[in-house]
Amino acid sequence: MKKPFKPLFKTAAVAFSALVMLCGFCLTGHDAEIKADAASRVDLNYLMNKFPDGKYWNHVGKKGNNADGYTDKPCHHALSGGLYRPVGTCNSFYGIQCWGFVNKLANECYGTANHSSWPRTTLSKLKPGDAIRFKHNSHSIFVTGVDGEIVTYGECNGNYSDCKIRWNVQTTKSQIARSLTAVYSAPSELIVNLSNRSAIQKNEISFGEKVYIQGSAIGGDSKYQYQFSVKKPSEKNFGIVQKFSSSDRCSYFPWTKGSYKVKVTVRDGSGKTSDKILDFNVSADEVVNKSKINRKAIRFGENISFSFDADGGTKCYQYRIRALKPTETEYAVIKNFSRDSSFSYHPWESGIYRIKVDAKDGSGTIRVKEFTFTVKADKLKNKTTASAGSIVYGEDITFDLAAAGGTSGYVYEIKMIKPGSRNYVTLRNYRSGKEFVYHPWEKGEYQFKVTVRDLSYHISTVLVKVNVTE
Repeated sequence: MKKPFKPLFKTAAVAFSALVMLCGFCLTGHDAEIKADAASRVDLNYLMNKFPDGKYWNHVGKKGNNADGYTDKPCHHALSGGLYRPVGTCNSFYGIQCWGFVNKLANECYGTANHSSWPRTTLSKLKPGDAIRFKHNSHSIFVTGVDGEIVTYGECNGNYSDCKIRWNVQTTKSQIARSLTAVYSAPSELIVNLSNRSAIQKNEISFGEKVYIQGSAIGGDSKYQYQFSVKKPSEKNFGIVQKFSSSDRCSYFPWTKGSYKVKVTVRDGSGKTSDKILDFNVSADEVVNKSKINRKAIRFGENISFSFDADGGTKCYQYRIRALKPTETEYAVIKNFSRDSSFSYHPWESGIYRIKVDAKDGSGTIRVKEFTFTVKADKLKNKTTASAGSIVYGEDITFDLAAAGGTSGYVYEIKMIKPGSRNYVTLRNYRSGKEFVYHPWEKGEYQFKVTVRDLSYHISTVLVKVNVTE
């Protein structure tokens, strides 16, 4: 940009004309009246809310001057003869552009009309609320903060071409001193209360995204520190995710869907704090259980395999298996929730199994997928034999207990009818084992009924007769 002050000062008349066009240094008789409560003071936050950063102190598209207003459109000052000349849409308050804007701010804070009536002071005594005329008498600013060498200010028309409002602009006393015209001392220091202006990047995110929080503050002692806390959807209290530090930015990865609250606490150099609560929501697709079973029918003795998978919801899925076995009436957990991706199961019975695979996402949402599979087995066969069909009195009868088919885990029941009797007597009641020995105490024919039962409660019975002789 061509520096607007270079063509100035060739003659006194040219200089005065340039200042009127470039700086907005003009007094008019039709400007707004001075506020009656001249002794009142307002806070910086009030000024920044009334004249928002990035807006334009003009009346483009409006009927006429509006010193208390602004627009969304720049003025588009015309460059002519090395000077940016207003096109008649600048707002005015005992002056236009930067000069008029500082006058308006001074009036809001202290009730004065023209800040040039304030006594002059030096940069060494600079305070918030003071006004500075610098850049070789070409620009005016309103001081909002002084921190050693750093000067923070608000302004209008800083680029001489559009009447744009800007806050929290910073420069140094040294830079100002190079082209200083005057420092005007406000009646008192501007009230600059600590104000938390933190913001969140997005209020709606999809699960898997990070949320970014930007800490920001004005006022108070500008040596700010920030602390970030989060309240999760299922919790009642905030948990600190980033302790107080000079870092004004925090990124956070939510692990569940739902509504979150973020508390940003700013602490200034004097120990004052200000909290701001922000909200964001994490949305996710519905949980889909995509688990599978490898087969629908197996032979007894084989394993059945499950592979676990899910989609949607919030990640960190866990899986559980519940089974309704052929001989039972209620589902039993055969594998509790875990992050395993597969499971192999060995069924101990033949028949139809009903399986429920529960997929649970990180927020606790469960989706159930059901399967059935059949365990097939050969027909149960009782292969029990006795040591002999005839023995001599005093010898033992030995039974070799054996079975095949069905579902293993065989148990045996042995009943007997003694010579001369009509009723069976139980010698053994469904116990496992491979051998049974019986010592007969009488002569004659003994009849044994040997029954085998598998885990599916299938049974198979054989009759064995043994004659006891002298």
